Amino acid sequence: MRRVRDQESGGSLHEQTLKLGTKSGKNDVRDFWRSADIPVEIEYIRVPVYDKKTARKSKVEVYPIIYPHRILAYLFDHVQVELSTHDITEYWDHSRQTGEAWACKSSASRTHIPLGLHGDGARLWTQYKVEKIVAIFLNMPLFRPKSARHSRFLLFTIGRHKLIKNRTINVVWRRLVWSLNACFTGLFALTELRGDWEWHRDTWRFTASWQSHEVCFRCPAVTRGDESLVYYNNGPTSGWVNRDFTLDQFIARRLKENQLCPLLRLEGFDPSIIKFCSMHALNLWLLFSCNAGALLLLCEDLTHFGQGTFAEQLDEAYRDFLAFCRSRQIRHSQPPFIPRMVKKKNGDELFTAKAFNGRLISSWLNHTLFVALQRHPNHETLFLTSSAMSALAKLFQISESNGRFLWHG
Repeated sequence: MRRVRDQESGGSLHEQTLKLGTKSGKNDVRDFWRSADIPVEIEYIRVPVYDKKTARKSKVEVYPIIYPHRILAYLFDHVQVELSTHDITEYWDHSRQTGEAWACKSSASRTHIPLGLHGDGARLWTQYKVEKIVAIFLNMPLFRPKSARHSRFLLFTIGRHKLIKNRTINVVWRRLVWSLNACFTGLFALTELRGDWEWHRDTWRFTASWQSHEVCFRCPAVTRGDESLVYYNNGPTSGWVNRDFTLDQFIARRLKENQLCPLLRLEGFDPSIIKFCSMHALNLWLLFSCNAGALLLLCEDLTHFGQGTFAEQLDEAYRDFLAFCRSRQIRHSQPPFIPRMVKKKNGDELFTAKAFNGRLISSWLNHTLFVALQRHPNHETLFLTSSAMSALAKLFQISESNGRFLWHG
Protein backbone atom coordinates (compact mmCIF):
# COMPACT_ATOMS: atom_id res chain seq x y z
CA MET A 1 0.00 0.00 0.00
CA ARG A 2 2.81 2.43 0.86
CA ARG A 3 4.49 1.67 -2.48
CA VAL A 4 1.24 2.37 -4.36
CA ARG A 5 0.75 5.73 -2.62
CA ASP A 6 4.35 6.72 -3.30
CA GLN A 7 3.99 5.79 -6.99
CA GLU A 8 0.75 7.77 -7.28
CA SER A 9 2.51 10.86 -5.92
CA GLY A 10 5.47 10.51 -8.26
CA GLY A 11 7.75 9.85 -5.28
CA SER A 12 7.21 13.40 -3.97
CA LEU A 13 5.59 12.54 -0.63
CA HIS A 14 7.63 12.92 2.53
CA GLU A 15 8.16 9.82 4.67
CA GLN A 16 6.05 11.33 7.47
CA THR A 17 3.21 12.12 5.06
CA LEU A 18 3.26 8.51 3.88
CA LYS A 19 3.14 7.39 7.49
CA LEU A 20 0.07 9.55 8.08
CA GLY A 21 -1.62 7.91 5.11
CA THR A 22 -1.44 4.50 6.79
CA LYS A 23 -3.64 5.60 9.71
CA SER A 24 -7.31 4.71 10.00
CA GLY A 25 -8.61 8.28 9.65
CA LYS A 26 -10.98 7.91 12.62
CA ASN A 27 -9.06 10.42 14.75
CA ASP A 28 -7.21 12.93 12.58
CA VAL A 29 -5.78 14.96 15.46
CA ARG A 30 -4.30 11.88 17.14
CA ASP A 31 -2.96 10.52 13.84
CA PHE A 32 -1.29 13.83 12.97
CA TRP A 33 0.57 14.11 16.28
CA ARG A 34 1.65 10.45 16.13
CA SER A 35 3.03 10.94 12.63
CA ALA A 36 4.73 14.28 13.21
CA ASP A 37 8.37 14.22 14.27
CA ILE A 38 8.26 16.79 17.08
CA PRO A 39 11.56 17.32 18.97
CA VAL A 40 9.64 18.37 22.10
CA GLU A 41 7.79 15.95 24.34
CA ILE A 42 4.05 15.94 23.65
CA GLU A 43 1.74 15.39 26.60
CA TYR A 44 -1.99 14.87 26.79
CA ILE A 45 -4.80 16.60 28.58
CA ARG A 46 -8.40 15.63 29.34
CA VAL A 47 -10.86 18.40 28.43
CA PRO A 48 -14.67 18.66 28.48
CA VAL A 49 -16.12 18.92 24.96
CA TYR A 50 -19.58 19.38 23.50
CA ASP A 51 -21.42 16.22 22.46
CA LYS A 52 -25.06 16.52 21.44
CA LYS A 53 -25.55 12.74 21.64
CA THR A 54 -25.12 12.54 25.44
CA ALA A 55 -27.73 13.48 28.03
CA ARG A 56 -25.53 16.24 29.51
CA LYS A 57 -24.44 17.42 26.04
CA SER A 58 -20.82 16.97 27.03
CA LYS A 59 -18.10 14.40 27.47
CA VAL A 60 -14.38 14.24 28.18
CA GLU A 61 -11.82 13.74 25.43
CA VAL A 62 -8.02 13.57 25.38
CA TYR A 63 -6.03 16.11 23.34
CA PRO A 64 -2.29 16.68 22.86
CA ILE A 65 -0.63 19.71 24.40
CA ILE A 66 2.94 21.05 24.36
CA TYR A 67 4.01 23.01 27.43
CA PRO A 68 5.83 26.35 27.04
CA HIS A 69 8.64 25.32 29.41
CA ARG A 70 9.46 22.31 27.22
CA ILE A 71 9.59 24.45 24.07
CA LEU A 72 11.82 27.05 25.74
CA ALA A 73 14.13 24.39 27.14
CA TYR A 74 14.52 22.91 23.66
CA LEU A 75 15.12 26.31 22.01
CA PHE A 76 17.73 27.53 24.49
CA ASP A 77 19.38 24.25 25.53
CA HIS A 78 19.46 22.38 22.21
CA VAL A 79 18.94 24.90 19.39
CA GLN A 80 21.05 27.45 21.30
CA VAL A 81 18.83 30.44 20.49
CA GLU A 82 20.50 33.66 21.60
CA LEU A 83 18.79 36.97 22.39
CA SER A 84 20.59 40.26 22.87
CA THR A 85 20.76 41.29 26.52
CA HIS A 86 20.66 44.90 25.34
CA ASP A 87 17.37 44.31 23.49
CA ILE A 88 15.84 42.64 26.55
CA THR A 89 16.81 45.42 28.98
CA GLU A 90 15.74 48.08 26.47
CA TYR A 91 12.35 46.35 26.14
CA TRP A 92 11.72 46.53 29.88
CA ASP A 93 13.20 50.00 30.35
CA HIS A 94 11.12 51.42 27.52
CA SER A 95 7.91 49.79 28.77
CA ARG A 96 8.44 51.12 32.28
CA GLN A 97 9.51 54.59 31.16
CA THR A 98 6.34 54.96 29.09
CA GLY A 99 4.16 53.85 32.00
CA GLU A 100 2.95 50.48 30.70
CA ALA A 101 0.95 49.15 33.67
CA TRP A 102 1.89 45.49 33.11
CA ALA A 103 5.61 46.39 33.13
CA CYS A 104 5.48 48.78 36.08
CA LYS A 105 3.53 46.31 38.25
CA SER A 106 5.52 43.24 37.25
CA SER A 107 8.18 41.84 39.56
CA ALA A 108 10.17 40.70 36.51
CA SER A 109 13.77 41.81 36.29
CA ARG A 110 15.31 43.72 33.37
CA THR A 111 16.69 40.42 32.07
CA HIS A 112 13.46 38.40 32.02
CA ILE A 113 12.88 37.28 28.43
CA PRO A 114 9.43 38.48 27.22
CA LEU A 115 6.93 35.86 26.03
CA GLY A 116 3.68 36.20 24.14
CA LEU A 117 0.59 34.05 23.69
CA HIS A 118 -1.59 34.38 20.62
CA GLY A 119 -4.99 32.78 20.12
CA ASP A 120 -7.00 32.68 16.92
CA GLY A 121 -9.45 30.68 14.87
CA ALA A 122 -9.25 29.51 11.27
CA ARG A 123 -11.58 27.86 8.77
CA LEU A 124 -10.46 24.66 7.10
CA TRP A 125 -12.02 23.53 3.83
CA THR A 126 -12.07 19.78 3.26
CA GLN A 127 -13.73 17.57 0.66
CA TYR A 128 -16.74 17.11 2.86
CA LYS A 129 -17.27 20.24 4.97
CA VAL A 130 -15.93 23.52 6.29
CA GLU A 131 -14.58 23.19 9.82
CA LYS A 132 -13.35 25.90 12.15
CA ILE A 133 -10.52 25.28 14.60
CA VAL A 134 -9.00 27.40 17.36
CA ALA A 135 -5.35 27.33 18.38
CA ILE A 136 -2.98 28.80 20.97
CA PHE A 137 0.57 29.75 19.99
CA LEU A 138 3.66 30.79 21.95
CA ASN A 139 6.24 33.29 20.74
CA MET A 140 9.05 35.52 21.99
CA PRO A 141 8.52 39.16 20.92
CA LEU A 142 12.28 39.74 20.70
CA PHE A 143 12.98 36.60 18.68
CA ARG A 144 12.47 37.52 15.03
CA PRO A 145 13.94 35.03 12.53
CA LYS A 146 13.69 35.76 8.82
CA SER A 147 10.60 33.59 8.51
CA ALA A 148 7.82 34.46 10.99
CA ARG A 149 6.62 30.85 10.98
CA HIS A 150 9.87 29.86 12.70
CA SER A 151 8.96 32.05 15.68
CA ARG A 152 5.46 30.69 16.38
CA PHE A 153 5.06 27.51 18.38
CA LEU A 154 1.74 25.68 18.53
CA LEU A 155 0.68 24.70 22.06
CA PHE A 156 -2.87 23.46 21.63
CA THR A 157 -5.59 23.20 19.00
CA ILE A 158 -9.18 21.94 18.94
CA GLY A 159 -12.24 22.14 16.72
CA ARG A 160 -14.43 25.10 17.58
CA HIS A 161 -17.56 22.94 17.50
CA LYS A 162 -16.10 21.01 20.45
CA LEU A 163 -15.97 24.04 22.78
CA ILE A 164 -18.38 24.43 25.70
CA LYS A 165 -18.28 28.23 26.04
CA ASN A 166 -14.95 28.93 27.78
CA ARG A 167 -15.03 25.80 29.97
CA THR A 168 -13.04 23.72 27.49
CA ILE A 169 -10.21 26.21 27.00
CA ASN A 170 -10.12 27.04 30.72
CA VAL A 171 -8.82 23.54 31.40
CA VAL A 172 -6.04 24.20 28.89
CA TRP A 173 -5.28 27.61 30.39
CA ARG A 174 -4.80 26.04 33.84
CA ARG A 175 -2.04 23.82 32.49
CA LEU A 176 -0.42 26.62 30.49
CA VAL A 177 -0.51 28.99 33.47
CA TRP A 178 1.25 26.36 35.59
CA SER A 179 3.93 26.00 32.89
CA LEU A 180 4.34 29.77 32.36
CA ASN A 181 4.65 30.43 36.08
CA ALA A 182 7.41 27.84 36.16
CA CYS A 183 9.04 29.69 33.27
CA PHE A 184 8.93 32.91 35.30
CA THR A 185 11.32 31.42 37.82
CA GLY A 186 13.60 30.65 34.88
CA LEU A 187 13.69 34.32 33.77
CA PHE A 188 10.82 34.24 31.25
CA ALA A 189 7.82 36.55 31.67
CA LEU A 190 4.54 36.66 29.75
CA THR A 191 4.04 40.23 28.52
CA GLU A 192 1.48 39.84 25.72
CA LEU A 193 -1.89 38.09 25.36
CA ARG A 194 -2.81 38.72 21.74
CA GLY A 195 -5.92 38.00 19.70
CA ASP A 196 -8.85 39.56 17.90
CA TRP A 197 -12.06 40.67 19.60
CA GLU A 198 -13.76 37.30 19.10
CA TRP A 199 -10.90 35.44 20.77
CA HIS A 200 -10.70 37.72 23.81
CA ARG A 201 -14.50 37.85 24.16
CA ASP A 202 -14.74 34.06 24.25
CA THR A 203 -11.71 33.70 26.55
CA TRP A 204 -12.69 36.30 29.15
CA ARG A 205 -16.48 36.61 28.68
CA PHE A 206 -16.37 40.37 29.21
CA THR A 207 -19.50 42.13 30.45
CA ALA A 208 -18.49 45.13 28.32
CA SER A 209 -18.53 45.29 24.52
CA TRP A 210 -19.01 47.76 21.70
CA GLN A 211 -22.71 46.76 21.66
CA SER A 212 -23.37 47.37 25.38
CA HIS A 213 -23.61 50.39 27.68
CA GLU A 214 -20.10 49.73 29.04
CA VAL A 215 -17.89 49.71 25.96
CA CYS A 216 -14.42 49.07 27.40
CA PHE A 217 -13.06 46.22 29.51
CA ARG A 218 -10.15 48.31 30.80
CA CYS A 219 -11.84 51.56 31.86
CA PRO A 220 -15.28 52.95 32.86
CA ALA A 221 -16.12 54.44 29.44
CA VAL A 222 -19.81 54.23 28.45
CA THR A 223 -21.96 54.95 25.40
CA ARG A 224 -24.40 57.35 27.11
CA GLY A 225 -25.23 58.98 30.43
CA ASP A 226 -22.52 60.73 32.45
CA GLU A 227 -20.90 63.15 30.00
CA SER A 228 -17.51 62.74 31.64
CA LEU A 229 -17.56 58.98 30.93
CA VAL A 230 -18.94 58.85 27.37
CA TYR A 231 -16.32 57.24 25.14
CA TYR A 232 -16.05 60.17 22.72
CA ASN A 233 -15.12 62.64 25.48
CA ASN A 234 -11.33 62.43 25.55
CA GLY A 235 -10.77 66.06 26.51
CA PRO A 236 -9.88 67.71 29.82
CA THR A 237 -13.31 66.88 31.33
CA SER A 238 -13.02 63.17 30.54
CA GLY A 239 -13.54 60.83 33.45
CA TRP A 240 -12.19 57.69 31.77
CA VAL A 241 -8.91 58.82 30.22
CA ASN A 242 -5.98 57.57 32.31
CA ARG A 243 -8.35 55.69 34.62
CA ASP A 244 -7.52 52.10 33.74
CA PHE A 245 -8.98 49.48 36.04
CA THR A 246 -6.83 47.78 38.63
CA LEU A 247 -6.83 43.98 38.60
CA ASP A 248 -9.48 43.87 41.33
CA GLN A 249 -11.69 46.36 39.48
CA PHE A 250 -11.24 44.44 36.24
CA ILE A 251 -12.43 41.21 37.87
CA ALA A 252 -15.31 42.82 39.78
CA ARG A 253 -16.65 45.12 37.07
CA ARG A 254 -15.83 43.49 33.75
CA LEU A 255 -15.92 39.70 34.25
CA LYS A 256 -18.77 37.32 34.95
CA GLU A 257 -18.86 35.66 38.35
CA ASN A 258 -18.43 32.06 37.22
CA GLN A 259 -15.91 30.28 34.98
CA LEU A 260 -13.21 32.91 35.51
CA CYS A 261 -10.26 32.56 33.15
CA PRO A 262 -7.22 30.91 34.86
CA LEU A 263 -4.93 33.43 33.13
CA LEU A 264 -5.72 35.67 36.11
CA ARG A 265 -3.31 33.46 38.09
CA LEU A 266 -0.36 34.29 35.85
CA GLU A 267 2.63 35.70 37.67
CA GLY A 268 2.38 39.50 37.36
CA PHE A 269 -0.90 39.45 35.42
CA ASP A 270 -2.44 42.84 34.64
CA PRO A 271 -5.37 43.58 32.27
CA SER A 272 -3.05 45.76 30.19
CA ILE A 273 -1.26 42.69 28.78
CA ILE A 274 -4.44 41.87 26.84
CA LYS A 275 -3.59 43.12 23.36
CA PHE A 276 -5.84 43.34 20.33
CA CYS A 277 -4.54 42.49 16.88
CA SER A 278 -4.08 45.82 15.09
CA MET A 279 -4.53 44.13 11.72
CA HIS A 280 -8.03 42.97 12.68
CA ALA A 281 -8.97 46.23 14.41
CA LEU A 282 -7.64 48.57 11.71
CA ASN A 283 -7.07 46.83 8.37
CA LEU A 284 -9.92 44.36 8.62
CA TRP A 285 -12.58 46.54 10.22
CA LEU A 286 -11.98 50.29 10.50
CA LEU A 287 -10.58 50.49 6.97
CA PHE A 288 -13.58 48.58 5.60
CA SER A 289 -15.88 51.37 6.78
CA CYS A 290 -13.57 54.33 6.08
CA ASN A 291 -12.58 53.15 2.60
CA ALA A 292 -16.21 52.51 1.66
CA GLY A 293 -17.36 55.92 2.87
CA ALA A 294 -14.57 57.74 1.06
CA LEU A 295 -15.06 55.82 -2.19
CA LEU A 296 -18.84 56.31 -2.20
CA LEU A 297 -18.35 60.04 -1.61
CA LEU A 298 -16.04 60.24 -4.61
CA CYS A 299 -18.27 58.13 -6.84
CA GLU A 300 -21.83 59.13 -5.92
CA ASP A 301 -21.60 62.66 -4.54
CA LEU A 302 -18.69 64.10 -6.52
CA THR A 303 -18.76 61.86 -9.65
CA HIS A 304 -14.96 62.01 -9.45
CA PHE A 305 -14.69 58.89 -11.58
CA GLY A 306 -17.26 59.85 -14.21
CA GLN A 307 -21.05 59.87 -14.41
CA GLY A 308 -21.61 56.28 -15.49
CA THR A 309 -23.08 53.46 -13.43
CA PHE A 310 -21.53 52.54 -10.11
CA ALA A 311 -19.81 49.55 -11.75
CA GLU A 312 -18.34 51.83 -14.45
CA GLN A 313 -17.15 54.30 -11.82
CA LEU A 314 -15.44 51.45 -9.96
CA ASP A 315 -13.70 50.39 -13.18
CA GLU A 316 -12.30 53.89 -13.57
CA ALA A 317 -11.39 54.02 -9.88
CA TYR A 318 -9.51 50.73 -10.19
CA ARG A 319 -7.48 52.04 -13.13
CA ASP A 320 -6.58 55.10 -11.06
CA PHE A 321 -5.61 52.84 -8.13
CA LEU A 322 -3.34 50.77 -10.41
CA ALA A 323 -1.66 53.93 -11.70
CA PHE A 324 -1.16 55.11 -8.10
CA CYS A 325 0.56 51.83 -7.15
CA ARG A 326 2.56 51.62 -10.37
CA SER A 327 3.97 55.13 -9.98
CA ARG A 328 5.22 54.18 -6.51
CA GLN A 329 6.38 50.68 -7.50
CA ILE A 330 4.08 49.02 -4.97
CA ARG A 331 3.16 45.39 -5.59
CA HIS A 332 -0.25 44.14 -4.48
CA SER A 333 -2.86 41.44 -5.11
CA GLN A 334 -5.97 43.63 -5.24
CA PRO A 335 -8.45 42.39 -7.89
CA PRO A 336 -10.66 44.82 -9.87
CA PHE A 337 -13.18 46.81 -7.85
CA ILE A 338 -16.75 45.51 -8.19
CA PRO A 339 -19.98 46.73 -6.54
CA ARG A 340 -20.38 43.82 -4.13
CA MET A 341 -17.01 44.63 -2.59
CA VAL A 342 -18.53 47.87 -1.31
CA LYS A 343 -22.31 47.43 -1.09
CA LYS A 344 -23.42 44.31 0.75
CA LYS A 345 -26.72 42.48 0.39
CA ASN A 346 -27.80 43.43 3.92
CA GLY A 347 -27.32 47.14 3.16
CA ASP A 348 -23.92 47.54 4.82
CA GLU A 349 -21.35 49.71 3.06
CA LEU A 350 -17.97 48.08 3.73
CA PHE A 351 -15.10 48.00 1.26
CA THR A 352 -13.79 44.52 2.06
CA ALA A 353 -10.22 43.66 1.01
CA LYS A 354 -7.18 41.78 2.27
CA ALA A 355 -5.32 43.54 5.07
CA PHE A 356 -2.38 44.84 3.00
CA ASN A 357 -4.57 45.73 0.02
CA GLY A 358 -6.92 47.66 2.27
CA ARG A 359 -3.96 49.63 3.60
CA LEU A 360 -2.95 50.55 0.02
CA ILE A 361 -6.52 51.49 -0.88
CA SER A 362 -6.67 53.86 2.10
CA SER A 363 -3.44 55.56 0.95
CA TRP A 364 -4.78 55.90 -2.58
CA LEU A 365 -8.09 57.31 -1.29
CA ASN A 366 -6.24 59.78 0.95
CA HIS A 367 -4.33 61.01 -2.11
CA THR A 368 -7.46 61.09 -4.29
CA LEU A 369 -9.49 62.99 -1.68
CA PHE A 370 -6.74 65.61 -1.49
CA VAL A 371 -6.88 66.04 -5.27
CA ALA A 372 -10.68 66.29 -5.18
CA LEU A 373 -10.49 68.90 -2.42
CA GLN A 374 -8.52 71.20 -4.72
CA ARG A 375 -11.49 71.12 -7.12
CA HIS A 376 -14.14 71.49 -4.40
CA PRO A 377 -12.51 73.59 -1.62
CA ASN A 378 -15.86 74.52 -0.03
CA HIS A 379 -17.31 71.01 0.17
CA GLU A 380 -17.67 70.43 3.94
CA THR A 381 -18.22 66.65 3.82
CA LEU A 382 -15.24 66.25 1.51
CA PHE A 383 -13.08 68.33 3.85
CA LEU A 384 -14.08 66.25 6.89
CA THR A 385 -13.60 62.94 5.04
CA SER A 386 -10.22 64.02 3.72
CA SER A 387 -9.14 65.08 7.22
CA ALA A 388 -10.21 61.73 8.69
CA MET A 389 -8.40 59.70 6.00
CA SER A 390 -5.31 61.88 6.39
CA ALA A 391 -5.26 61.24 10.15
CA LEU A 392 -5.63 57.50 9.51
CA ALA A 393 -2.74 57.61 7.03
CA LYS A 394 -0.56 59.34 9.64
CA LEU A 395 -1.42 56.65 12.18
CA PHE A 396 -0.23 53.96 9.78
CA GLN A 397 2.92 55.94 8.94
CA ILE A 398 3.83 56.36 12.61
CA SER A 399 3.33 52.65 13.24
CA GLU A 400 5.25 51.53 10.16
CA SER A 401 8.13 54.00 10.45
CA ASN A 402 9.03 52.96 13.99
CA GLY A 403 11.23 50.00 14.75
CA ARG A 404 10.53 47.79 17.72
CA PHE A 405 8.89 50.50 19.84
CA LEU A 406 6.39 53.33 19.42
CA TRP A 407 7.80 56.35 21.25
CA HIS A 408 5.47 59.00 22.65
CA GLY A 409 5.88 62.38 20.97
